[in-house]
Amino acid sequence: MSIAPDPQQLVSIIIPSHRSAKWLPECLDSVRALTYPSWEAVVVIDGTADESESIARGYADVEGRFRVVVIPHGGPGAARNAGLDASVGEYVFFLDSDDIITVDALDILCNAAMTNDVDIVAGIGEDTTPDGTTTVYWTQRSQLHRSGVAVADLESAPEFLADHVVWNKLYRRRLLDEVRLRFPTGVHCEDLVFSARASLAARRISVVPRVVYRHRRHEGAISTDYLRATTLVDWMSQSELVLDTVSQLASTDLRDYHFVNFCRQWWSRARSFDRMADRATLLAFERFTARSVRARLSPSTEIRDLVRSAIDFVAGSGLSRYWSAVGSGHNPFDDDDRSVASRADLAIRATNLLDPADPVCRRMAVALLSEAVLDPIASGAMRADAESEVNALAAAAQVIDRLGVPELATRLGPDAAHNGRGLVDQYIARRRSWLRTKNPRQARTNGTRETVGTQCAHPCR
Repeated sequence: MSIAPDPQQLVSIIIPSHRSAKWLPECLDSVRALTYPSWEAVVVIDGTADESESIARGYADVEGRFRVVVIPHGGPGAARNAGLDASVGEYVFFLDSDDIITVDALDILCNAAMTNDVDIVAGIGEDTTPDGTTTVYWTQRSQLHRSGVAVADLESAPEFLADHVVWNKLYRRRLLDEVRLRFPTGVHCEDLVFSARASLAARRISVVPRVVYRHRRHEGAISTDYLRATTLVDWMSQSELVLDTVSQLASTDLRDYHFVNFCRQWWSRARSFDRMADRATLLAFERFTARSVRARLSPSTEIRDLVRSAIDFVAGSGLSRYWSAVGSGHNPFDDDDRSVASRADLAIRATNLLDPADPVCRRMAVALLSEAVLDPIASGAMRADAESEVNALAAAAQVIDRLGVPELATRLGPDAAHNGRGLVDQYIARRRSWLRTKNPRQARTNGTRETVGTQCAHPCR
């Protein structure tokens, strides 16, 4: 079904504001510049902690389409709910007070919504960092968002469910009213449940591959530090609600897609465990992993071996039992801005802390050494630094012996299946021979495995 766009369909733009006086004028200027004529903007002052209210009222005095609502501080969920209650538009758009809506955003979204008679239309949001760098927001990098779709449902466009933010979307108010949808209050990550339930309730959705939103990263933004204790704890509680909701779907494919995507979100937290605020937060993350992640993991879940092993390891309290002393910057999961040799070194040191009698530890060691040490060597990624390659492999050989996992050698090539650990020794011998021709003195210095295995670029303090 297709209907003619009606430019007079009113869009309610809901803008929660808490301590955002620094950015609010730019946000409201972007609304005032919209080329779509039929809009109202409800600015909800979430507690009067700064000059935001006077700024908003100044705009309302000049432009009658702005309205100001003041509530006691209750967080972004409460503010958005107050905006929903105070607004009357046929469509709803959520705009954070430190962000910007593009000048033609409502033209783009409303045209798609009205032409295709859909319940939700999504566009693209750009992430902007303090240095001016812009990238597509990470939940909107799928093929669905790159190419767009005029009309779809979640079964045919599961990526839509993975885009859990609300600020790049236009919602038909009738949909929100039908399912009595409101935001959770008193928590961060309030988008998660609202977005999931709205997407699941929508009969028809659309995606327009156009930038409609500019999302600002700054020190005070909730999204900037997702590892702060309150944000992480709220993310876990809200994620559990979403997982419970999605688990009730009849579609196995949609459930599986969502869970795989969720595992990527989980991994982004796990691979930064050394930056979690305190031990209590780390323990809560382990309990959450056991209760809500490992419990849903199946052999058919399509995730990397390292992530699968990490889920078992974290769920079994491996982080707090074995790696709680791993300092910031020495996390073996985190490969950002690290050389291959440096990551291999951290992986070897971390696996040396594991208990060889614990099968979960052994699986964790196999996955970590495979991905961070043996696979890079087998692919030639460390070939340019032969000395580091030999050092890493010799140290890994010690771990292989200690943990009793000679099958790890098979990662070095197909012949290893027959030679086992012997292939590691042969490989080390060949590379040392090559090194000897290039640097005889260094080769003599590193001539024993014991010496090589103890030389590491970044010791864990």
